[in-house]
Amino acid sequence: MALVVAESSGALVELDVGDSMQSLSRLVDSQRELFHSQIDQLQQLVVAQCKLTGVNPLAQEMVRFLLSFRALLGKRPRDLLNPKAVKYLQSVFSIKDTIGKKETRELSALCGVTVSQVLCFM
Repeated sequence: MALVVAESSGALVELDVGDSMQSLSRLVDSQRELFHSQIDQLQQLVVAQCKLTGVNPLAQEMVRFLLSFRALLGKRPRDLLNPKAVKYLQSVFSIKDTIGKKETRELSALCGVTVSQVLCFM
């Protein structure tokens, strides 16, 4: 038995999984459908929260991931950027997901960090 999304209601129902390739194929298809519906729901939530608050709700998570990713590579986040730069870059990152060369240089000068540190952060 496996849990899958019901065709009409979207609720989870049990699907009898046999040994045939056809039943395994049905299971994979229904799991794929469930996965894509969950992604769609998450996107709708993020868009709604962004419209309500005016801030990208995933910005803090993205910043936290990038800083922890650098820490996993043997570099500590505090070694990469000073706290003022981290705060400022978080605020920029919440507004915009990517930045250009000119903006990178401006952020570098404003925060007192190197261009490569800004690029690593973004």
